Amino acid sequence: MKHNALPLLSVLLCVLCGQLTAAGARSSTFTWETAKATLKPYNGPSVKGVDVSTLTGKVVAGYQGWFATPDDGGPLGWVHYQFGSKEPLPNKVCIDFWPDVSELDPDEKCATKLVHGDGSPAYVFSSRNPKTVNRHFQWMRQYGIDAAFVQRFAGVSSSPDRFENSCRVLANCRAGANRNALTPPPDGLRR
Repeated sequence: MKHNALPLLSVLLCVLCGQLTAAGARSSTFTWETAKATLKPYNGPSVKGVDVSTLTGKVVAGYQGWFATPDDGGPLGWVHYQFGSKEPLPNKVCIDFWPDVSELDPDEKCATKLVHGDGSPAYVFSSRNPKTVNRHFQWMRQYGIDAAFVQRFAGVSSSPDRFENSCRVLANCRAGANRNALTPPPDGLRR
C-alpha cells in the first residue's frame, strides 16, 4: 500500500509554525477538517469515457496555480505577480509574461494599477477562481492536452492560509479536469 505523506506533513508543519499570515492579509479559519472537506474525492459532474487508469499515450501539461489577487475571496492578497506578495506596479512585476485575459469574464479579472499602451487597465486573474481554472482546463482540452500535473510547493506548508489556498486551487483543478475530459490530478489526501 502506497501512502502520500505530503498532505500530512504539510498540516504538521502548519501546526508547528502557527498562524503565520502575510501583513495585511485576512487570517483564515483553516483546519485539518477544512483540508479534508476541500480535498475530499471529487463527486461533481464528469465527462465519461476518460481512461483515468493510465497516462500512457497522453499529452500531459504542468499547471501552476500560483496566482492570487485581493478580490478572490482568499486570505492571501497579491501572490506571484510581484516579489513579496505585493501589488504589481510599474517596473515591479515578477512574471515573465503578462496574462492574456481577453477571453475572461468580468468576474474573473482583477484590475491592477498598471495600464496597457492604449491606456486601458491591465487585468490579471486568480487561480482561486473556479470559473477561471475551469476555463484553463477547457483550453487544455481544446488544444489536445489529455492530463495535467498540478504543481504545489512544500513552502505552502509554512502558513495555514497558503496551504488552504493551495488546497482550494487543487480542488478547482480536479473539478476542471473532470468537467473537461482530462485525466484529473489525484485527490490529494491519502490517509
